[in-house]
Amino acid sequence: MISKPALRKEIKALLRAFPVQRFHEEGVSAASRIRGLPIWPRYGTILLFLNDPLELDTNPLLEIALQDKKQVFVPKTVDAHTISFFHIYTPAGPWRYGAFDIREPETDRIEDALKPADFPGLIMVPGVAFDRERNRMGHGKGYYDRFLAGLDEQGLSYFMLGLCMDAQIVPEIPTEVWDKKMDAICTGSEYIAGPGHE
Repeated sequence: MISKPALRKEIKALLRAFPVQRFHEEGVSAASRIRGLPIWPRYGTILLFLNDPLELDTNPLLEIALQDKKQVFVPKTVDAHTISFFHIYTPAGPWRYGAFDIREPETDRIEDALKPADFPGLIMVPGVAFDRERNRMGHGKGYYDRFLAGLDEQGLSYFMLGLCMDAQIVPEIPTEVWDKKMDAICTGSEYIAGPGHE
């Protein structure tokens, strides 16, 4: 099986060859698909990542979530190991650019920080690649692994939806014992659901 570093390199090289418009088009398609899923009306809280240039465009989903009066939280890098999520109210931000040159909420207000009372939540999880068994390979920094483990320690309820480009679905992801399967994965053209989430 291909190693994680080699697979990351391969997928990123593939994505770099795509025109910018393709990331937007798949983002529009995925947002429309997610809005039509049975899980969408079940969750009032949405945790949504803001994409980097090699990820599916999440702006269409951000706009839909706000139109549908969801509580939308987006991540902010706290340090080399931690992300926190903050409530945003408009697609206009205000934003700043964080450690990885990705938009982050400018706010640090305690009242805007994600709290246990905001759960259950629908969490959109980014990744470099996913497989059809709903395994995920991230960028190797462990931000989401630690964040999700923290939610589990608190006993909070959530649904993990991996969100990616069609080209990021691969035959098999190398996994470690601590890796969590997604509940489902959505791309520009399909929805791959786990048992009970069809």
